[in-house]
Amino acid sequence: MYLYYRMVHIVYHNLVETERESFMQFTRHGMRKENIMESMKPIEKADEFILRRLNCFFEYLLIRKPEVYYDFLSLLLKDTEDLILEDYTDFETYTIKDMIKDYSNLRNQIELASLQLRYYAQILGVNEAVFNKNEAIEVTLEQFTQSVVFAEYLWVSSLAKLIGKEEAGMMYRGAIERYILKYDSPNFTHFDTLEEMRDAFLKFIDLGALGRLRVSSNVENGVWILRCDNCEKVETLGDISHLDRDILHAVQCSADFQVTRLFNENFVMTRSQTIAKGDPYCDWVYHDIRYDKKLEHPSKEFMDNIMPFSGEKK
Repeated sequence: MYLYYRMVHIVYHNLVETERESFMQFTRHGMRKENIMESMKPIEKADEFILRRLNCFFEYLLIRKPEVYYDFLSLLLKDTEDLILEDYTDFETYTIKDMIKDYSNLRNQIELASLQLRYYAQILGVNEAVFNKNEAIEVTLEQFTQSVVFAEYLWVSSLAKLIGKEEAGMMYRGAIERYILKYDSPNFTHFDTLEEMRDAFLKFIDLGALGRLRVSSNVENGVWILRCDNCEKVETLGDISHLDRDILHAVQCSADFQVTRLFNENFVMTRSQTIAKGDPYCDWVYHDIRYDKKLEHPSKEFMDNIMPFSGEKK
């Protein structure tokens, strides 16, 4: 009897896949772009992506896992110190104190905050004088991405030594979702429909500003499929063979689910593959639960074959 129901399920699933393919049209979007530059003010970005996020991470850890909090602080201090080049510039104590004075979980950790900023500046390739001027500077997309991702990767990998990488990843996801709701939600564009969001996303992707390559469906019955054939963040990290892919995935991809709900509370994203984990693409599927309540995610076979990677339209 089990085999009978299993065969019925397989046949039904295949029919659903065939039906989905029959009414969805897929088109390729975006273009690769080399030597992308970013204009940034070092202190502003350090505050947004390092200090503020680290403070939120500490806050969430104190709520969810207080028993490891102080051990984590000590371990993160040591792990960060090990990454600082000996001849790399330090920051004046008064500068650090001023930057962290409003962060309740970080303002008593002056040495740790200083090391985190030194690591950030080291990756950016800026010295203390340039940093403190806080004037707009040009950096490569590689420098900017690495300065943020490697810092957050360090937080999660240090915590993973204490509680394991799966739970550490969950702690980070909870913290980043809390961060997004607290700091980012007021600035998010609201879309009434998936069609609106799709049009806005594809318009940006087609500009080629970040070198993204995407395969997009139309929106049908409250479903929009987007296959990401490259990840500009992973591409800008360089050689990542020494990084743990599960931790990298937690750092790079955790925010996507919460962000989707900010665009519209009726939007839900499902995903089974990511480039950060080592998969050939990311399969993002957006569901509008007002029309699609099943949240069925396409199979890998379906996602593989919606369009050849070469870009030929199916």
